[in-house]
Formats: sequence, C-alpha cells, structure tokens
Amino acid sequence: MPKICFAIPTWNRAAKLRRCVDSIAQQILSTQVDAAIYISDNCSDDETPQVTKELANQYPFVTFARRTEHGGVFDNLSDVTEHAKGDYIWWFGDDDELLPGGLQKVVEHLGDDSVAYLSAGNGWFKPHSGKVAAGKLLDLCNHMAWNQVIGWITGDLLRQDVAQKVCHLLRQEPYKLDAYAHVGAVLTVAGELNALHIDYPIVQPVEQQKAVDIERWAKENIGWRYFLLINSFKHMYEQKILTRKFKPKFFKYLNYYLWDRFISNMIASSVKQDGGFPDTGWDTILLMAEMVDDADVRKSIRTRCVAARNMCSNRKVLLAQLKQTDEALSVLINETNRPVLPLGTMAS
Repeated sequence: MPKICFAIPTWNRAAKLRRCVDSIAQQILSTQVDAAIYISDNCSDDETPQVTKELANQYPFVTFARRTEHGGVFDNLSDVTEHAKGDYIWWFGDDDELLPGGLQKVVEHLGDDSVAYLSAGNGWFKPHSGKVAAGKLLDLCNHMAWNQVIGWITGDLLRQDVAQKVCHLLRQEPYKLDAYAHVGAVLTVAGELNALHIDYPIVQPVEQQKAVDIERWAKENIGWRYFLLINSFKHMYEQKILTRKFKPKFFKYLNYYLWDRFISNMIASSVKQDGGFPDTGWDTILLMAEMVDDADVRKSIRTRCVAARNMCSNRKVLLAQLKQTDEALSVLINETNRPVLPLGTMAS
C-alpha cells in the first residue's frame, strides 16, 4: 500500500485548518492507512502557529514548518510539496475537509505506481456517477474539463516524482503568474501520463465562500490572473509541450465555458470603468479560441468577442461625447443664468 502525505499550505485560517486536519486525521486513525500530514504556514499572524503545534501534539503523523517570509500561495504550495514525504502527495486546501470514507475510496485505486495523478471528486459537483475514469491526464481534461479534473488543488493527488517536478515549475514564469499555476505545471509534467478521476464525493470546502475570502481574492487580483492561465497554455504550445488542440469541453468552467466568463468579465470591467481588466483581455479570449479544435466553436468565440469589444469601444466613445455635451450644456446654463440687466427699470 503506497504512503500518502497530505500537503496543506495554510495562511491565517486557524479555525478552518483545525477542522481540515481533524477530518483527515480521524480517517487515518480509523482506517490504519499509511499516511501523514505536513503543514506549511505562510507566516500567519492569527492563531495558526498555536493551532499547528497543538495538532502536531495531538496526532503523531502531523508535522509542520513555518516559512521565513510570507509569499504567494503558489510559493507556499511549492514549499509544502517539496518537503512532504510520501509515495503520493495529496494537495489539500486549509479551508477544505475530507468527507467520510474519502481516504479509503482513494486508497482502493492506488494499487501500484502506474497512476501518476488521481483526481478526487468534489462533493459540491453534483450529481456524482460513482464511476472511475481512467486515461491520459490530458484526455480526461478534454473529456470532463480541466477545472473539474485538476482545477481545485484539494482534489489533486500526485505521485512523488511528478509532484517534485511540478513544485519547481510553480516558481517559474509564466506558470507562477496565473491564478491556476498548478494546472499548467501539472499538465506540463503529467499531461500524457496515466491518471484517474473518481466521480464520488471525497472532498469539499468547509463552508461557502464568505466576504473575507472574496476580499483575499481581490487583493491577490485573482480575477485578472484567471486570464493569465491562457498565457501558460500559450507557452506550453510554443515549447511543444502541447501538440494538439483542446476539445471545447476542456474549457468548461463550472456550468459555463471559460471564454463566456471572460467576455462577461471584460464587459463588466468596461461598464464599471474601474480599470480592473486591461484591454489585452480581449486578445486573450481570441487566443483561447485558437486553442480549440472545433472550427464552428472557434468562429462563435471570435464573433462574440469582437462584437462585445466593439460595443464596449463604442460605448466609451459615446460616453466621451456625452461628457463633452454635458460640459458644453453646463457652460450654456452658466451663461444664460448670468445676470446682465438690472432688476428693475426707472420710469421716464
């Protein structure tokens, strides 16, 4: 039976971290699976240091380290991956939990080291078929979408040799710049290797996203960094890491396509005029279209993207003209309301 090491990068989520580790530890104890938990603290300034010490005292298979300085989320993911010890490294978010029976379900499918990558089902992605899909990792992503297979790090188990190669790529451009640095890195290393996806509720977030989580994402500019994932794919094509185009299903994101989300983002950014997304976002959408192997889908993406960009551009012109008109009218209002005659006249 291979040893599994849960690799948990954490930062300022002490309460959630405790619940996360408890959910894993209880299953390790009840199943007698050969497993360990390694936590990397990204210089938290809440109660996380105390919580990690308490967890290590409570569970003999829990170890932890604290980074010497705070870095990006993928710096911490790289660190925790590099130091985790096991035949398989199971990335696990500090705000997620292992569902009952999840560890045993995964172990059942790790009989030998022929599987380079395993994708554990997200409990929130319903309905679940209960089936296991096997194949090359890139083929699974084309069939079920990259986001469902490798997008969420808590569902990712990597064979040790694959994990170590990935952890070095996480520190390199262009991967480290985008919001899903691990996606390009994993596909670069394991895209053509054997993989499994277990469509069964194994892991899920501790709770729904809250305002504090949204605020954290905003500070890290996650919205725009979604677009930069396409630059990572572009790099992979240029380096001949990817040699075939993606199926349209590859870009399925939750219950819509990623290009539709991007078009919506660009329109919203233009309407709000907050400068959130630069105009290069339109070029990113067109670049994504070129990565799709279906000519009709490519044409549809281009048509909607160009139409939306033109309308947003026209809107800016019209708003500028309206502003000029308002300013001119204000001048006229001031002129016509300027008194030029006395209030009364003298009788002759």
